Amino acid sequence: RKLSAEQLKNITSIITARHKPAKRKGSKNPKLLDLRQTGVQPPRFTITIDMHMGVTKTYSRFLERMLREL
Repeated sequence: RKLSAEQLKNITSIITARHKPAKRKGSKNPKLLDLRQTGVQPPRFTITIDMHMGVTKTYSRFLERMLREL
């Protein structure tokens, strides 16, 4: 099913409230700026963050798990 922009914004808030992204060595904590659904069958999401180095693999797996649980 397709999620609305408002639902995705709420999901982003819930995810970051539960567990903020860890900072990488020598950088600040990344922020999740945007979550967009780019596909329905199978569901695909694009996440925009404010750091060019990205998030750790552990946090990436956490995001995937959270999105699957919805």
